[in-house]
Amino acid sequence: MKIFESDYKNSENKQTVLAFGNFDGVHIGHCYLLNEAKKYAAENGYLFGVYTFVDSPKFRLANHSILTDLQGRLSFIDYRVFPDFVYLEKFDDVKDMDPAEFVKYIVLKFNVAACFCGENFSFGKYASGSSQDLVSHMNQFGRHTHVVSSLSHEGSIVSSTLIKTLLQEGNVELASHLLGSPYGFTSKVIHGAHLGHTLGFPTVNQIIPKSLVVPKYGVYATSVIVDGTEYMGVTNFGVKPTVSSDETPVAETHIIDFEDNVYDKHVGIYFCKRLRDEKKFSSLTELKKNIAENIVQTKNYFEEYHE
Repeated sequence: MKIFESDYKNSENKQTVLAFGNFDGVHIGHCYLLNEAKKYAAENGYLFGVYTFVDSPKFRLANHSILTDLQGRLSFIDYRVFPDFVYLEKFDDVKDMDPAEFVKYIVLKFNVAACFCGENFSFGKYASGSSQDLVSHMNQFGRHTHVVSSLSHEGSIVSSTLIKTLLQEGNVELASHLLGSPYGFTSKVIHGAHLGHTLGFPTVNQIIPKSLVVPKYGVYATSVIVDGTEYMGVTNFGVKPTVSSDETPVAETHIIDFEDNVYDKHVGIYFCKRLRDEKKFSSLTELKKNIAENIVQTKNYFEEYHE
């Protein structure tokens, strides 16, 4: 997959099919749209490209959480769809174009034969253009637009907003289903209070990267990726009320059957199943008992998952 930023070059001089979107999370609805575009391009001998933003207005808002950072989006697009190329647009370069100007720009720049977008797609200055406006303006160039219907799950439209809500409610299993894989993050392991060693359950401590969606506090069965190898984990995500007064949320993970030193390494944590609420225990003995129970629950979950 080729990635372009402002320097797009069509060395094969072919016409192109472009799919538009922010694609935060690259969830199953996004993948449906992208694969429809890919199929159309293959059937007609066109190149297939994904047009997205480096920095959409939503991504730049300080209080707007996202499911994937830019590298995550690109990785998922590559792995799940494998387009010929992705074009990363800088929002400021096109934000003042009216819908007609924008369509002329993309038709000429990419030699576009057809576009694919979702029903709620908006474009142009002040997001004044709709998916139907895209149809109309593309028709003026003799080009086609395919407006792809949204996927739904149990009566709800699959969207990044819905998935964020599910994560904030702690429903990581349904969120993972709609994402196509468990939600998670990768960050550097930091030093904690080393209480886990004292209890007999050593842990790795991590801060969730800034701007990513924060799941509901609680204890989760997690998939842990260390140096490319997957392990089972029990993760307490929250503020550890039994042993700490710090309000900064931390992911504290006991990696099952793992003893290596991972301090300062980047480790992936993926939330698979919520086991219980985070709560304050009356003693460290009670905390230790609950951790042991959570380890058994986690092992049972992964045994059932892989049957």
